[in-house]
Amino acid sequence: MKSIRFKELFAYKEFDKYWIASSFAIGASNIFQYILSFYILKETGSPFQFAISISIGAIPRLLLTPFAGVFGDRYPKVKVMSSLNLLTVIVMLMFTYWISLQGTLTMPMVYSIVLFLEIIEIFYGACEEAIIPELLEEEYLADAASFCMLDNGIVSAICPFLSAYLYQSVKLETIFLMIVGLLFFAFLWMVRVKTPFATRTFEAKKVTWRDNVEDVKLGYLYVKDRKHIKTLIEVLPMISFTEAAVFNVLMTYILLEVFGISPYAFSVYSSITVGMLVIAPFFVDRIIKKYPIEKIIAVSMLVTTAGLVVLGFTVLFALKDLAHIFFYVGIVLFVDCLSLFITLAVRSSNMVYMQTHVEEMYRSRVMSTGMMLRIVAASFGGILYGFLAEKIGVSYTVWIGSACIFASYLYMKKQFKNENPVT
Repeated sequence: MKSIRFKELFAYKEFDKYWIASSFAIGASNIFQYILSFYILKETGSPFQFAISISIGAIPRLLLTPFAGVFGDRYPKVKVMSSLNLLTVIVMLMFTYWISLQGTLTMPMVYSIVLFLEIIEIFYGACEEAIIPELLEEEYLADAASFCMLDNGIVSAICPFLSAYLYQSVKLETIFLMIVGLLFFAFLWMVRVKTPFATRTFEAKKVTWRDNVEDVKLGYLYVKDRKHIKTLIEVLPMISFTEAAVFNVLMTYILLEVFGISPYAFSVYSSITVGMLVIAPFFVDRIIKKYPIEKIIAVSMLVTTAGLVVLGFTVLFALKDLAHIFFYVGIVLFVDCLSLFITLAVRSSNMVYMQTHVEEMYRSRVMSTGMMLRIVAASFGGILYGFLAEKIGVSYTVWIGSACIFASYLYMKKQFKNENPVT
């Protein structure tokens, strides 16, 4: 089975334009998030303020995602995405000018811009993955998913170091102008994208609020009538509820607080896990081309269940044998990297499945709803597992997570029983 077919993929010029535009947009977004994180923690020293800046978009995402999906299905996705890019450029310029006048950045200003960008991201994200089938042939969708994952991994590896350097060396207003420049380049590339494989035509017509609500209902009925799609939309948030909480929230707590490793050792650990984002796509690509999605998800859930059991015992034994702490850190690193690998495989296979099995007129609604449920589930999971870790200890919390993942596996197995295989 061939790995990512770069040469064939790059032959699709419209996909190339989309990829370049997305790279600029993702880079700008990541740098902005890191810069704001550095600023908030330095100026306030408050983890609560930091948490608010991260979670402030949860409510708009819950309320707006169904309508963002309708928006992405009703209008040409290129026009939606390029218009949102341009709007972000204009607002960021105004934001930068306001900072230069005030001479400082207040927390209400931070919350306002974060909330605005979150709303833009909701509508932009509803089109982002759904547009790819309109840019190239179905045969290359798995390659495109793996390549986008590789590109995101490279950007994710570069942005933290670049952001830290900029924050220490450059004025805040100058950094924001650089971000505006990246966003403007994204707009220039996105506005040139065409969709040769789109099958729909769009007619200008007056749309009422009732029409929007009706389209949301139609999207819901579309999913309800397709059991495999419905099951995937239900199961993946169940996984995110536990997996994202354990590996994004508890893992940092385990390493820094429970194991007590140094910040330098933690940075080395983080560099290795980020490296997985660059290496994994080449192997994930082969997996999603070879195996059906229900098998990929089932194996990932069983592996995660076992990994969490091992993680719980590792923490338990490490507390009794701190002299050999780096041996236990090595075990945790292995479990973390394995989880990251199978998570990327599940996400990529789900993206390709939705792109190929959901009709074009419903694609944005279905994919954006699935993404929203996963993000919200991860947020609530982080709160719950963080609370449990304080009350009953990390090991027992991780074992509860293992049981939840296994229960989700049994639910998925039951839903798919006596059904045609998902292909």
